[in-house]
Amino acid sequence: MLETNVHFPTDVNLLWDAGCKSLDMIEDAIEEGILGWKGWRKGKYWRRALKKLMRMSAKASSGGGKNKEEHKKEQVRSYLELSRNLSEKIGAGLLAIYERVITANQVEMHAKKIEALEYFHGMMNKQIDLVERRVIRNETIPAEEKIHSLFEPHTEWLCKGKFDKGFYKKENKELLSLYLPAVIMPKKGKKNKAEQEEESGRTFKNLRHKRSAIESDINRLEHHGLDSCPDKGLMPLKDIVRWAC
Repeated sequence: MLETNVHFPTDVNLLWDAGCKSLDMIEDAIEEGILGWKGWRKGKYWRRALKKLMRMSAKASSGGGKNKEEHKKEQVRSYLELSRNLSEKIGAGLLAIYERVITANQVEMHAKKIEALEYFHGMMNKQIDLVERRVIRNETIPAEEKIHSLFEPHTEWLCKGKFDKGFYKKENKELLSLYLPAVIMPKKGKKNKAEQEEESGRTFKNLRHKRSAIESDINRLEHHGLDSCPDKGLMPLKDIVRWAC
């Protein structure tokens, strides 16, 4: 498994990423003249305030002490309130940009930057929703709804199991059996008689031991820089995987 070049993702710091990047795009629009300064003279204040509340929320989430849950929710509510206000302001800024570029017939010229601002503004609203649901409403967020990186959206969260047990699924094994003569995928949990006999067999054990022996080689590759992709984007990630193979 090759790691992408991203910081450890939490919904709290991803909300900050989205807000910070949206402010960057707003500042670029002002410099290029497709958005006026009116209403944005306190841009630095928004950035400082958002970062401060993000840090306070993160600290409250990771810290301990009495009444931790109440304190965490209090900090996160403040963070969400500021984030919603900023999101509303960014949305108004987007409308102003649309009007100006359409009037000046410059839609195609600024299309990529407008698309980028739309993306980060949308991600900001998504993270506001996820933080609200997880922290305030105590919901469990389904894995398919989670975002692990705004800049490397192809990033997936993979959990390591003990050897291959953490990845066992009946469907996976049946699919691999169509292409491989022997599928060494230990089952996690209770086994039926046939599964017990299969995993106790000599062939299964020998091939499983071979799988264990390559762990040291994988570890050596990781220590020589092939544990993560230093570049940004999906194509560089695929290139490094090809080189490693």
